[in-house]
Amino acid sequence: MKLSTRLRGSARIIVPYAVGGILWFPLVSALSHLIDDTGGVFEHAIETAGGVLFVVVSLVMVKRLLYRGVDRLRQVNELLEERVAARTEDLRREISERARAEETLRASEQRFRDIAEAASDWIWEIGPELRFTNVSRRFAEATGMPAAALVGRTAECFVEMATGQSIHAAYVLGRRPFRDVAVVMRLGKIERYLNMSGRPIGDAVGAFRGYRGTASDITEHRRDRRAAERLQHHHELILRALGEGVFGFDTRGHVTFVNPAATEMTGWSIEELVERPVHATLHQSGDEANPADFDGCSLYRALKGRGAVRVSGETFRRRDGSAFPVEFVCTPVIEDGAIVGAVVVFHDVTERLRVERELFHAKDIAENATRAKSDFLAHMSHELRTPLNAVIGFSDIILAETFGPVGNARYRDYIQDIRRSGEHLLGVISDILDLSKIEAGKLELAERPTDVSAVVEDALSMIRQTAEARNCTISNNVPGNLPPILADQRRLTQVLINLLGNAVKFTPAGGHVMAAAEIEPDGALLLKVTDTGIGIAPEDLSRVTDVFVQGNIHVAREAAGAGLGLPLAKHLIELHGGRLEITSQIGVGTTVSLWFPPSRLDAAMPIA
Repeated sequence: MKLSTRLRGSARIIVPYAVGGILWFPLVSALSHLIDDTGGVFEHAIETAGGVLFVVVSLVMVKRLLYRGVDRLRQVNELLEERVAARTEDLRREISERARAEETLRASEQRFRDIAEAASDWIWEIGPELRFTNVSRRFAEATGMPAAALVGRTAECFVEMATGQSIHAAYVLGRRPFRDVAVVMRLGKIERYLNMSGRPIGDAVGAFRGYRGTASDITEHRRDRRAAERLQHHHELILRALGEGVFGFDTRGHVTFVNPAATEMTGWSIEELVERPVHATLHQSGDEANPADFDGCSLYRALKGRGAVRVSGETFRRRDGSAFPVEFVCTPVIEDGAIVGAVVVFHDVTERLRVERELFHAKDIAENATRAKSDFLAHMSHELRTPLNAVIGFSDIILAETFGPVGNARYRDYIQDIRRSGEHLLGVISDILDLSKIEAGKLELAERPTDVSAVVEDALSMIRQTAEARNCTISNNVPGNLPPILADQRRLTQVLINLLGNAVKFTPAGGHVMAAAEIEPDGALLLKVTDTGIGIAPEDLSRVTDVFVQGNIHVAREAAGAGLGLPLAKHLIELHGGRLEITSQIGVGTTVSLWFPPSRLDAAMPIA
């Protein structure tokens, strides 16, 4: 093998491993060409020496280049490591920031989603084709309509309530924002009233991408508002229809509202009264030199308390300055626990006062007439009883033939008639005198513990002869062990005689009259007189206890009654604190019940 070929081969082997191989390779190539040109004279001689020298030189050069390359590589490596470390830190920081941004975005999206689901309003979106693309879940909860029924539809399903124009035509087509537009949404048979707000949205370059907004269901609110408006209108109608004047005022004392009746009575119009001070304008009382005196005005007392203030005997002033008497009730208006004003209801009492004056005058006249009547009856009763007592007394003497025989038997019958008539007339006069005393408040009871059964027996014994003459049976069903009552024994006997006498008088032959008594569960004493007589018509029951009133006038006339027994009995029982009641049925009979309160029995009980 030629030396030049070997040099080239050695160079190709060594030099590529040396950092400076690029500089030595041309030199080796020139040397190999020189050897080839000399015809190989020194080929063998220098083959070994040249190779060794070449290797030595190459190694020295390679070593030097290697040192430099290693330094350079170390510097490059250090620089690369620094750059890699810096880039790694940048990448780590960028990844961390991007993670934080993504977490913030997720939190923001979750926050927005939570707010959207929790809000009373629901959120909607419309795409560039003006069709609904998204509706929050709150939509179904608020309206009762499925969200799927709305997605894909245009906003033409909404119609404004005020004008009837669709919100689609009014705003969406013109890409205009809108706020708090009242609309109605109809989906099939479902109709809901909504309050909507929305604004157009665009992309990064400003191209229109649709609408986004909120809506709230105001169906219930609208229904409540309509109901409140109807109620307010109803109240206004009531205020207008009231015959009494009504006005309100605030804590300053200024009028806040007035009804038509108040304007008619005062002569002021509603516009003139509103915002005027009520005391200085309407109220005429107290010190007129200080019309704004809150403390002295009875109207303002309602602002200081919690209850209504009722005032009478005061006057209001009309627009022309004239005054008229009023009565009013002033009630505070309380809101959130605080008094914010008052409402006054008043009426003109001019006519009532006039009627009252007339009634007082008539009452005085009637009382004077009653006193005159009572005095007259008392005087006449005294004047009549004196000769009647003489007539009855002389009749008794003649019947007894005290001064000799009468002679003719018919005279004895006449004298008996005279005596019975005199006794009847004396009883009527006594009843009239008693009623006069009761009406005048001069009849006093002589009360003491009284045996009821003994009083009933005494009264029955007095009418027993009359009952037998009329073929009427009488019975006493009053228990003998009744407790005593506190009563006027003579007046109680008088009451029972009147009741038993009426019962016998109006009971046909073969009838039955019964007296009974019992203690009620509440401790009251009940006395009853029952007959099987002709009865009293229902229309007469409420009148038979009036003075000089009789039930069946024809029957009463035949029975010869003055109509004083029941009225007198009623008044005497009421003087005892009790009451008298009558139940009756035509053709069946009548029951008169007397109730004495438990206190009458307790007061008569013996003290242990």
